[in-house]
Order: sequence, then structure tokens, then C-alpha cells
Amino acid sequence: MPKLLFSICSESVNIDALTNNVSLFNIVESIKSTKFPATFYRMFVTSLWQRDPGEEGKGFESKVQLVEEGGRVIREWHATFKFEKPHHRHFIMIRDIQFEKPGVYTFEVFIRNEGISTWDEEPVHRIPIILSSVPELPNVLK
Repeated sequence: MPKLLFSICSESVNIDALTNNVSLFNIVESIKSTKFPATFYRMFVTSLWQRDPGEEGKGFESKVQLVEEGGRVIREWHATFKFEKPHHRHFIMIRDIQFEKPGVYTFEVFIRNEGISTWDEEPVHRIPIILSSVPELPNVLK
């Protein structure tokens, strides 16, 4: 089974056209909002997978799900891929996520062989995001 080298949540991603290096901007660990529900309009979950010997050309399916405290899955995203190189980059653009209340929300990352119908119960990685409420700033310009 492929090994997850990293999975990170950020506000934006850039791939350099000359070097093919990836840059992640504004890594998301926490979100502060003056009101709830709060909508986060765009973020990315970027993962880097490393293949094991014999996995070249073999198909895999990954799943990333956003889970609120208490275990309810808010949304999930699926993708299939095959290793053409020793590493595989996986980018998920997430748009218009609504967070109902402050708390800890978690992106959970899963992988399975393509064609298998069940997922492991435990994810290979979790990315916690802490949402907190902050007071609205007073309007000082009058």
C-alpha cells in the first residue's frame, strides 16, 4: 500500500513551471470568524504519496473527508490514480465549506486499492482545523 509522506491544508497552491516544485501558501491550522455559520471559500488539501515496490501502474483510490466534532461527515472527495513515478501528488480544491459552529473539524485521508468496495475504519492521516469565534471589531471610522 502506498505510504503517505504528507497531507497539508492550505489556502493556495502553486506549481513552478520551470522546476515543478510545489509551494503551499497560508497553511491552515485554525480559522477565526466573527459569526457562525462561517464559510471558507477556497482551500486545498495537498498530499504526497510514495509507492511501494511493485505498485507501478497499479490503481488506487483516495478519499478525503471533512468531519465535525462528534463524527458527522460534512463532505467527502474521491480520486483515483496510478503511479507513473515513485511519488504521486494529489491536490483537492475545496470550495464553499460552511462551518456551522466553533470547534475542531478534521480532514481525514484514506487510501485503498482500486476496485475494493470498503475503506479502512481508521484514516492514514488526520488534519485538525480549529475554528474559533472572535469578537467583531468596532467601527472606529465615523
